Amino acid sequence: MATAGYIPDIYRMATCCRGSAFAPRRAMDRTRPTVLSAAQVTGFVYLGLIGGAATYFLWFRGISKLGPSSIAPLGLLSPVTAVLLGWGVLHQNLTLAQTAGMILVLVSVWLGQRAQKGASVSKEQTGNA
Repeated sequence: MATAGYIPDIYRMATCCRGSAFAPRRAMDRTRPTVLSAAQVTGFVYLGLIGGAATYFLWFRGISKLGPSSIAPLGLLSPVTAVLLGWGVLHQNLTLAQTAGMILVLVSVWLGQRAQKGASVSKEQTGNA
């Protein structure tokens, strides 16, 4: 396993964290809170490290292993996850349009992954792999 592929991932994570480091300064310019609480600092560190850097690392690691064409449709699942978390955790109501949209996204991702699998099998059978 070569380590050269990890350099862009580390660069992306560092860029994400560097950008996040300036976000509180911009926010403070607008609202000027006198003191940040420990909960606010903890939340910001969590979002920057876990929600930002770790997520980017895992995402780009997945792209390097599976390929961009296999991963691209999975980006459509982010809004579905947000809606389902809102429904399950926050007890928000789902509209008919939201439910239909989620079904459409899930079916399209499933069909996209199925088409990818079928294309790779046909390439292997013809010897064009």
